[in-house]
Amino acid sequence: MNTSTVCAYLAVFALASCGGASEESILRSQREYDLAVGLYGEQDTAGAFEHLLEAIELDPDNADAHLLLGNLFMINRQDYQQAEHHMREAIRANEAVEARTGLPSEARNALGVLYNNAQRYEEAAVILEEASADLMNRHQPLTWANLAWAYRELGRLDEALQIGRQAVQRDPNHCIALFRLSEVHVALDQQEQAQQRLDHLLGLEDATCQRIQAGWRLRGEVRAHLGDRPGAIADLERCVELSAETDDGQACQRLLQGQGAAENEAPDPAPEATP
Repeated sequence: MNTSTVCAYLAVFALASCGGASEESILRSQREYDLAVGLYGEQDTAGAFEHLLEAIELDPDNADAHLLLGNLFMINRQDYQQAEHHMREAIRANEAVEARTGLPSEARNALGVLYNNAQRYEEAAVILEEASADLMNRHQPLTWANLAWAYRELGRLDEALQIGRQAVQRDPNHCIALFRLSEVHVALDQQEQAQQRLDHLLGLEDATCQRIQAGWRLRGEVRAHLGDRPGAIADLERCVELSAETDDGQACQRLLQGQGAAENEAPDPAPEATP
């Protein structure tokens, strides 16, 4: 099998052009990537890093490996510089393939999330707009949800509301889309609509949705705003149960303390009149 034939075959699996890598190196790179995926699934992050780096050493145009490595740098190490490098390498490598797949939009979406996390919202909006315009985008509701996040942070609330609703219309049970849309409702002081979205999100029988800690925090805040103190406390306690170490967990602990202080400051009920 010649090099061009191998390249055409591997492109189906969202790998990049063969460039200067040999057939053997490309195949070995794919095996290293597959090993990394398996190890990450087993929560062996260090092993996943090792095999991803080997995959890229064997084939610098392995777009899958670059994308996963970028996500690991972002999520597990909060190393945004390295994450951005590998996400951009994934875009570059995959766009070199004539038979395009949906990977460039996935890499752009990941890069948009990185920019949002780094509070680079203008850049996030640009890259996510590019991803949302990609007809090969296989995860459009997620892209729109992340774009709503960027628009909200930029104060473009009408656009955030429109794109957030679009995401939920496409997939009514999309966890991230529901959460990001509820954030927009809160920003617009649409508390009842926010609670409706959060009730839907947190009522789904989906482990991923149930573990969105920020969703429990936000509903606790919304319920407190609407005067539902018992409901707010229940949500904030659930938030802390998920993790007391995260930023959301610590915020929920502070909010719970505030709820306790409010209870202590409440006036005692007036004594009943003696007949």
